[in-house]
Order: sequence, then C-alpha cells, then structure tokens
Amino acid sequence: QAYLFGGSNSPDSSNPQFQRLDLETMTWSVIEDLSGNPEVEPRDDHTACFLPRYNMLVIFGGFLKGERTADTLLYDVERKTWATLKHGQGFDVPSARSGHSAVVYGDEIYVFGGRDVDGAALNDIWAFSMEQPHWRQVHTKDQASVAYTDRAETVPVARSGHSASIVGNKMIIFGGLFEITKELNDMHVFDLSKYRWIKLYEDG
Repeated sequence: QAYLFGGSNSPDSSNPQFQRLDLETMTWSVIEDLSGNPEVEPRDDHTACFLPRYNMLVIFGGFLKGERTADTLLYDVERKTWATLKHGQGFDVPSARSGHSAVVYGDEIYVFGGRDVDGAALNDIWAFSMEQPHWRQVHTKDQASVAYTDRAETVPVARSGHSASIVGNKMIIFGGLFEITKELNDMHVFDLSKYRWIKLYEDG
C-alpha cells in the first residue's frame, strides 16, 4: 500500500485528506479527514517515509500554515494512531525546513538539504531513529580532501527540490535548486557505511 499525506490543493491551503492507495486494486480510499484536527495538521513540501520494522510512517518538515516547520509526525499503520515527536529530551533536532529529501536505510531515515525559515539552502544530513525516537546530525568526514575510490570528497552545494534515492549503502543526490535563478545538474553519492561524499560529476 501507498500513503498520501498533505500537499497543496490551492495556493493558500493544504490537502486535509489522508489517503491510501491499494496497490492490488489500484484504488484510493480516504483513511481520515484531518480538517479541524489541531494535533495533525496537513502541510506541504514535507517528506514522508515508511519504516517497515515499526509499521511507522514518519512525516517531517514542510510548510505548515505558511511557515516552515521542524515537526515530526508518527503514524502507526497497524494501530491507525498519530503521535508528534516531543523535542527537548536531550537530543538535537533538525532546523525547520522544506524542499528537503528523505530516504530509508536500514531502520533509519536520512534527511538531506532543503531550505530553512529564512529561505537559505541547506546541505546538512540528519538521521531519524525509532529507538528512543530521536534525530541526530550526521557529521561527515569532509574537512580534508581525502582520496576515496579515486575521487576527492566534496560536500554538495546547499540545495532544495532535489531527488534522493538509495542504492545499496549509498544515498544518491541529484539536481535541485541552489537559488531561484540557479538550477543544479550535478550528482553526488553519500556512502552511508563510511559517512563520506563522492562527487560523480560537475554541474553544467
């Protein structure tokens, strides 16, 4: 099954219907209408990932009532219940953002980039774990230009609106926007086993 949460259905409102797609019959159904639910408000330009081990859909960031948010929503697919991750329990949290990417690797979710509350592009990486549910920042080994598989490590330029995919233990980042007038056409690989970046080719 596939799930659809939020998104914009007009310039100034978000879709309040939480929906499910049955991949056998290819039919959509509404799980819940979130209109008027103050605890689970629809948003857009967020990410949503499913962690199979926990039967948990994890929704992070995006625009909420016109402002970027750092909220993390948890939906238990089996129990059909919502929860909001409570911050300030001794763990760091990502800054509010939209236009970021998120991928699942093992039992964790990795978020890259996006734009912060001031509209500035980001290039940091954060990992979310359901073990004592928390976020942690991923510190990469990029301070020195270290030779790695015949390529020097290079942190990607900050961006939003890019794509991200998992291939084996690598997160592949492609394209996106550095700023409105600067679209990117570069590809980077982040080795999740060694926490190192590899640039595949230059923009241009």
